[in-house]
Amino acid sequence: MVLKKRKGKSVYISRNRYASSKKTRGAVLFIPCLSALLLGAFFLDPFSWFSHVESRSSRSVSASASSAPVRHISKQENSRNHGIVFASTSMLATEEKFTAFDDDILAELEAEEAGSECITEVIQKGDTASTILADYLAYPEIIAMADSCEPFFSLSSLRVGRPFTVTVENGQFRAFEYEIDSESKLVVTRDENGFQAKNEKLEFQYKTHLVEGVINSSLFKSLTDIGETPELAIRLAEIFAWEIDFIRDVRKGDSFRALVEKRYRDGQEMGYGRIYAAHFSNQGELYEGYLYEDADGQVGYYNADGGNLQKAFLKAPLSFRRISSGFNMRRKHPILNVVRPHPAIDYAAPTGTPVMAIGDGTVIEKAYGRGAGNYVKIRHPNGYESTYMHLSKFGKSLEKGKKVRQSDVIGYVGSTGLSTGPHLDFRMKRHGKWVNPEKIENVRAEGIAKDKLDSFQQVMARHHAALTGQLAAADDIQPEPASLQ
Repeated sequence: MVLKKRKGKSVYISRNRYASSKKTRGAVLFIPCLSALLLGAFFLDPFSWFSHVESRSSRSVSASASSAPVRHISKQENSRNHGIVFASTSMLATEEKFTAFDDDILAELEAEEAGSECITEVIQKGDTASTILADYLAYPEIIAMADSCEPFFSLSSLRVGRPFTVTVENGQFRAFEYEIDSESKLVVTRDENGFQAKNEKLEFQYKTHLVEGVINSSLFKSLTDIGETPELAIRLAEIFAWEIDFIRDVRKGDSFRALVEKRYRDGQEMGYGRIYAAHFSNQGELYEGYLYEDADGQVGYYNADGGNLQKAFLKAPLSFRRISSGFNMRRKHPILNVVRPHPAIDYAAPTGTPVMAIGDGTVIEKAYGRGAGNYVKIRHPNGYESTYMHLSKFGKSLEKGKKVRQSDVIGYVGSTGLSTGPHLDFRMKRHGKWVNPEKIENVRAEGIAKDKLDSFQQVMARHHAALTGQLAAADDIQPEPASLQ
């Protein structure tokens, strides 16, 4: 690929297109350069010049006694000089050689011009489908192409900074690709039947790494200090979300290790794949998590004994900064200035912080109340209900009667209703009575079945060896089972 300027943008363009563009450029440069070359030869050695002209007029291939010796220029050297021959009075090619040279170059350029071009750019501010495709399609064709994309991705949703590629073959538009996100791309092709669109997963190369560190202030800070991203901190926190409160429980000196799959494209790191295993030492206690998928397709993280790390409820429904008010049945209301029960935990967090369902269940209310503002109520198994209040807005597609899974985003932190600032008022009931969310019995989900325990132990032992340095390299780890690929 070659970097070229196009309409003020940096454009990566295939060698075919670059070579084709040299056809005109080579012709423009060849004539003045040849003229300057011959003039220089005349002033440096006029006698040799006249002898050379005389020999050309007689169409003699051999040089006369007064003419300069002929130097044959190889095809490889012609190609290397891009159609410009540098010579002196003692080194001039014959007319026949120049003619053969021009024929070779023209044939090569014409052959390459008949090939395909792949132009890759990124969406810039102000770009639309019409502006980026105007060089290749007429406006009605762009409309037809946009219509074919609609079931998969709307071309009106192009985002600044995302890459796209246009493929042109024999001067005709053939394909368009746009990376929708870090996981998928839109692919549009054109044939005699018109435009066909589809979504495809991006292809990555994977490599397994051992990531480890010690907590100085927070998991986020510790990971970014060793060159990782906050995404990995979130992923690790999700594995142990039922065991550790990463806001309140983490202490300086805690440590972690993780066997992490990293993704690469064209040699560049492109985020994370799976976390095969992780250890987290918190206040002297070791927590272990191992990824396992059984033959039935059940995927989860389990401890060394095969116990499921997932529990019925999350420790908290969001990532919060602090608890601004705890469970208190005789709290003075900050706005109404009266003592009244506060059977809830208030989590202070910025407006817009995602709020997650603490467990599987069904939405039984989605409404607005004078005191609660925007709120959601979910019914869970075993007689539990959870309520989320003062939301700035609801989760996408959330409706009454919809089933939700643990960690689904149901809304966002706000300050609607009777509220002194952005926070989440979180409440729980069991069999109709208020309960303190911090004191409910949180049972584990089902662990590894007895008939699958041997298979799990084999996978766990291999990952444990990599985490503790008993394997020569983390790259020796192969994903188990193959269905996790």
